[in-house]
Amino acid sequence: MKFIPIDIRKHKEYIIPFRRDSFVVSFGTDKDFGDEKNYLDWLQQQSDKNPKGFILVVENEEPIGQLELTFKEY
Repeated sequence: MKFIPIDIRKHKEYIIPFRRDSFVVSFGTDKDFGDEKNYLDWLQQQSDKNPKGFILVVENEEPIGQLELTFKEY
């Protein structure tokens, strides 16, 4: 298994379905997913701030998931 930084242009076909699936698993639906472009813009901004926090998980050369790790200050 490999963990590689997400390249939005290169991995777009995987990251949007993975994110939608996370909504279905978490909330039972993806109806609040919103606009794909807004998600990609957010992802690029966050990845620019923390490139090691936005990772594509690859097994046998096939993407199987992604990690989105952000910092929250309380």
